[in-house]
Amino acid sequence: MNLKDLVEETLCSIIDAVTELQAKYDGSEALINPAQSHTENDQSEEHTSHEDVRRIQTVAFDVAVTVANETTGETGGKMKVLPVDLSTMRESATSGEQLSRIRFEIPVSLPMSSDDERHAALLSEERERKREMIDHARERSRLLSEDE
Repeated sequence: MNLKDLVEETLCSIIDAVTELQAKYDGSEALINPAQSHTENDQSEEHTSHEDVRRIQTVAFDVAVTVANETTGETGGKMKVLPVDLSTMRESATSGEQLSRIRFEIPVSLPMSSDDERHAALLSEERERKREMIDHARERSRLLSEDE
């Protein structure tokens, strides 16, 4: 398998699996890759006008490739991904092939759950509850300081 096909098939499989799970569980309590509330530490992109964001996830690749030193009339060799024990970088490369290890990451924003409105409402309710708790704590603190 060449590297391009590996990356394409991997990402397509992940996206297709997420999409299929969202369709399978649509209307249930399960939300596959829902929107989330924005926090300082999130790596995300803005998605909606309310404070929810799409999550950006990283798909990490750690692969061993060989480049065959073939004389095919083309410049450079042909690169292919090989099954390798990456902990020891052992494999059965044939003569005339150079083994290399490549590590890279691809950021992906997966499809969001189709029930974004329901999820947004839940997040809004949660934010309102937090605001009420903060307001209540402030009021209690104010009353206690008045009593002293």
